[in-house]
Amino acid sequence: GVAPRAPRHARARHHAHGRRARRGRAAAMSGVQTLVGMFPDIERSVIASLYEANDENMERTIENLLALQKGNKAARENQGGVGGSGRANGGGGREEEDDDDCA
Repeated sequence: GVAPRAPRHARARHHAHGRRARRGRAAAMSGVQTLVGMFPDIERSVIASLYEANDENMERTIENLLALQKGNKAARENQGGVGGSGRANGGGGREEEDDDDCA
């Protein structure tokens, strides 16, 4: 008993697929690295998730990241100088607690 081997063309196809998958991962890593360089203020994990969700489509991912970046910028601008206090709008709950202590 020797187990039959797959025909040479089937083995070659399997090996080529493995090489393609490795090249694909390297290309994906390179794509994420490029995007991280373009969007340094956005976390790498967010960029990698978007890139993967977009099937590694660079153009679509850039559009998504630009929209995300624009949304983040607008949110930061809306937070600055609220009520003249100079504090970001993130502490709204604490201000209410302070008011309750005074009552």
